[in-house]
Amino acid sequence: MTRPKIYIKRTAADYLMEAIGVLAIIWMFINIIMHYGSLPETIPSHFNIRGNVDNYSNKISIWFLPIVSMVLFISLFFMTKFPHNFNYPTKITESNAEGQYKKASRLIRYINAIIAILFAYISYQTVQIALGNQESLGSGFLIFLLIGLFSGITLYYIFSKRNKVK
Repeated sequence: MTRPKIYIKRTAADYLMEAIGVLAIIWMFINIIMHYGSLPETIPSHFNIRGNVDNYSNKISIWFLPIVSMVLFISLFFMTKFPHNFNYPTKITESNAEGQYKKASRLIRYINAIIAILFAYISYQTVQIALGNQESLGSGFLIFLLIGLFSGITLYYIFSKRNKVK
């Protein structure tokens, strides 16, 4: 069975999530541009699960984070235009398609914003560690990552199982 193709109008919350992601990416580029000349030739390029540096690379690698973040953000942004292609935990019918598509698209926007914020944080901390102002990503990083990603996914799953669409 083919799923219905429905145009999903974005809400203020959708625009807000997109704006947060875009601002995080812009801020990442600005932060790197402002500090690039001050960075040493070797900077942190990888962190272990505790947020400690466990690998170093040439300073040009600092551009990897904002570029990957931007490509990922743009990809996920365009993905929200095709919610009929997503996988869903419930069967999609004519009667529930609009509600399910809205919820799934909103989840993708939320995850997109969280990923952009996480990349911006890692980029910022990488610069700070390279400049000698920090020693690690900090203990809150892993907690924020787990809570940020899994809370959105969990809420989506709970709400997508509801029959009544709000």
